[in-house]
Amino acid sequence: MTFKVVSAILRKKSFSQTELAKETGVSWGQMNKIVRWLVKKGFVRKARKYELINPTALISLLATEIELEKHSFEISVQPKAVLSWVKKSKGVLCLTSALQFYSNYFRDPSINLYYSKELEDYLQNAKSGITKVFLVKSNLHLSESEVARKGGFLLTNEIRTIIDLFADKKAYATEPLLKKL
Repeated sequence: MTFKVVSAILRKKSFSQTELAKETGVSWGQMNKIVRWLVKKGFVRKARKYELINPTALISLLATEIELEKHSFEISVQPKAVLSWVKKSKGVLCLTSALQFYSNYFRDPSINLYYSKELEDYLQNAKSGITKVFLVKSNLHLSESEVARKGGFLLTNEIRTIIDLFADKKAYATEPLLKKL
């Protein structure tokens, strides 16, 4: 529940507890508890509405609670063919693979995907080669609202991409996207 609230705050930047409770489905009592804690810690301040004042610190704090597990595969399928298959199988690009849709700053030759059994089977049955693909599992459930569609691909939305990259110790790559947001 806390992640839903924090994610919504990062998107909105200015909010009332009531509107955020309705949007996230979190009870008003739980919302009040989370918002009071955020105010106490200096991430949010009360003006006419509540305002996010330290998004980077809030993302950093949130990222410390996220555990990413990455499984590496080196396959002989060309990256374009892998991406074509990912598009057809509705795989979700994440980390630097998602970031490339939002920023030209960072290029990573590896392909990063959120875990699915279908993707794992595909990768395990591929011949060994030099195309590097990572399947990513997270202790933080990926909700539909955190998935965007761009260029026919499914990928983590901007906020989730930033949070995941912080959790993966690649916060430096998010700088242009953070400034944009």
